[in-house]
Amino acid sequence: MKYEYKDLILAHFWSIFSNFQSKCSYLLSKKTLLPYLPRFVQDSYIGKMKSMQLFSLALLVALLGSWSCKTQKNSNPPPQKTYSLDEAEKQLRDIWVLEWMENIDVDTMNFAGGIPILELQPKDSIALGTTGCNNLNTKLIVEKDNKLSFKWLSTTKMYCLNSAEPTYLDYLTRVTNYNREGLKLTLLEEERPLLRYTKSD
Repeated sequence: MKYEYKDLILAHFWSIFSNFQSKCSYLLSKKTLLPYLPRFVQDSYIGKMKSMQLFSLALLVALLGSWSCKTQKNSNPPPQKTYSLDEAEKQLRDIWVLEWMENIDVDTMNFAGGIPILELQPKDSIALGTTGCNNLNTKLIVEKDNKLSFKWLSTTKMYCLNSAEPTYLDYLTRVTNYNREGLKLTLLEEERPLLRYTKSD
């Protein structure tokens, strides 16, 4: 165990301390010759024993203090840094226009109501935009290590024939992180790119 060695040392010194006390009492009793020796001999002998006793006690206290400090230090781990949205705010807060999506051409054939737009507001945890058919409103969650996701997607209910809107919305729900390079923003599912946007003028 972690403190087994120190426990043995402390037990040893405590045993020495207790034995000194019992020996002093025994030597001062009439069962030994010490009470019959001259007074200065008694004082000298007892003084040496008390000095050894005090030394053992001081060493015992020092070991206990060292152990206590180390235990307290180990029980208080350093505080973890909290994640700040400042960097995400700089990278994401803007209006983004869809320019590419996996397996779907981004054009007016698939998005008759207009190319999808996404406005991100990280500190407010809001994402707004259009889907090429309806207006979009959703909760935006941004975390450390470029983690990003959309929750509780809500749209208006206009019907658009042959629209790629269902696939676009499905991709948004699968997004897990993002990558910003210059004016381009890519939304990914783990390492797989799903959507790429360009920064609006």
